[in-house]
Amino acid sequence: MQKILTNITILCVEDDSVISRVYSKSLSLAGANMVMASDGDEALRILKNQKIEVILLDLEMPGTNGFDLIELHKKERVFGDRPIIVISNASALDDEDKVAWLWEAGVADIIMKCNMSLSGLASSISKVCKDNCRHL
Repeated sequence: MQKILTNITILCVEDDSVISRVYSKSLSLAGANMVMASDGDEALRILKNQKIEVILLDLEMPGTNGFDLIELHKKERVFGDRPIIVISNASALDDEDKVAWLWEAGVADIIMKCNMSLSGLASSISKVCKDNCRHL
């Protein structure tokens, strides 16, 4: 995989440990610095202590889920100006109203897990960073 994400630090919020490891390995090979969180509460703690440029966010998780985080972001800007890329399964994205709400909330991209390749994910993150990350 090409190093198209060099010097980009990505916070991946994903509760499935297997998927999390696959994202971490693949995106690291593309040059990204990966920081992993298994739920929304852990993600919020990480954001207070680490420099993060992009949020890769699953929607369906136990506890504080992706929808909860985006709702909190709408109220309190917990992600600041960092771009949010939603990556979730079809069941979370099959409701047109939920998808419209995500776009209105300001997510930079929405990706269905079942439709993506890992190189495609890296390309999507790269594009979002070129459009939204200040240092690139």
